[in-house]
Amino acid sequence: MQNRSVTALLIITSLVLAACGGATDARATLARPEFAVSPLFADYYAAHNGLKLMGFAIGPETVENGVKVQYFQNARLEYRPQRPEGQQVIPSSLGQQLYGGSPTCLQPQQAASGALYFAESCHSVSPQFRPFFENNGGLPVFGYPISEAYIVGGQYFVQVYERAVIVWDSARPVQQQFQLANLGSRACPPAQCTGSNRSNGWAPPLPSPTAQPTQANVLSRFYEAHGGARVWGPAMSEPRIGADGALEQVFANGILYENPSAPEGVSVRPLGLKALGGVEPAVPQTDDANSIYFYQTGHNVAPVISKFYQFNGGVSAFGQPVSELRPDAGGELVQYFENVAMALSLNQSADQAVRLLNLGQQTLETAPSAPAGLRTTPVQSISVVSEPAHTILRPNVEKQVLKAWVYDQAKLPVSGATVIFTVGAPGSETKYVTATDFSGFAAAEFTVKSFVYGNFILYRADASYGGLTASASKAFVPWQSGGQP
Repeated sequence: MQNRSVTALLIITSLVLAACGGATDARATLARPEFAVSPLFADYYAAHNGLKLMGFAIGPETVENGVKVQYFQNARLEYRPQRPEGQQVIPSSLGQQLYGGSPTCLQPQQAASGALYFAESCHSVSPQFRPFFENNGGLPVFGYPISEAYIVGGQYFVQVYERAVIVWDSARPVQQQFQLANLGSRACPPAQCTGSNRSNGWAPPLPSPTAQPTQANVLSRFYEAHGGARVWGPAMSEPRIGADGALEQVFANGILYENPSAPEGVSVRPLGLKALGGVEPAVPQTDDANSIYFYQTGHNVAPVISKFYQFNGGVSAFGQPVSELRPDAGGELVQYFENVAMALSLNQSADQAVRLLNLGQQTLETAPSAPAGLRTTPVQSISVVSEPAHTILRPNVEKQVLKAWVYDQAKLPVSGATVIFTVGAPGSETKYVTATDFSGFAAAEFTVKSFVYGNFILYRADASYGGLTASASKAFVPWQSGGQP
């Protein structure tokens, strides 16, 4: 999918940030429509719960780029006579036009339980939004999801689709909690939509992505296509020239490098084989249909990690197995591959059970001197990025983990920074104090005991290092498993 330019995204964000805290349903204060629904669009409007989903018409039928269109508060309808009878009216792709889509590709196994995953857009309809999505027309009306759900201002939970943005406001009455953002009002030229129903049009700002140091395009594409930060961890260096002359970048769990002979133009350094010291003696193929046997190395990809292995790139990302899954010296279940080492946590949910060991970080820790691309100047300023492990938390079955990454002015990780997570409202807040590791990462794990299902819990991550400070605020929402909040 094509993404809008960074400049365009910043403009959209700046336009809506001021409105975010005071969004209201414009229809609630209006007694009557100011423009009639064009006869060309009337049947579609009536058949698709027009007033509830699309709102009032905010301009007359007009022609844009040779296409007949009409703007509504939440949508723009197009008439396409070349399409089959009954399918000639379609909503415009305003979500795609205004937001451009998230650059992050969600893998199927990363989708939340109950979500509706679409490989076409690499995103899923959040389980909380799925009933509204399916009951109001589904794919033909909303298009594919082009972001995951995210929180705005600690009050609204939103998700961007090709043709709309769905907004969940848990503070509203149950039947009114899910509505569409005013994308039609936002997209309509002011001279064309002059009525008071147009209002200013509220649309949520874009989600704040986890900051990553600048990467060469080919490395960035490979990184995102094969699991991103979930698999490879944060960047530990800027792109740099490796000992063999190839462009490479160190991440916590591996080193990617440019390789023109590889199918995707990128390969992964064989850190797993190096850490293990060689291929372990071959073993017979197992009878389990979910395992994958490699005759070249004589080892099986363990059944419990084969899904993670295949979905995140298989041989091209991780290489072939060079050991079986077995306890390591610390008692953790680990399997080594040519390029990585995978650990299995039996007490984690299925989508979090497999992770990579930080072999990339270990190469830096054992290096005799700082490689090219690492910090060579003092830390002059810091920034902090934070996110909860569970944006939607099931407090009866899982703990929350708040994560933070601290970077310097060159977007390199800052080790030894103090991070204080402050959770809850003033007067009833709880603080968790921790420090960043070599990768600039800090986390706090805790059980949420005081909550109301559906009410957002705000938190702040305050980072400090040598008199420098930075803060980031986020939120998460408790959700009752298997039911409404």
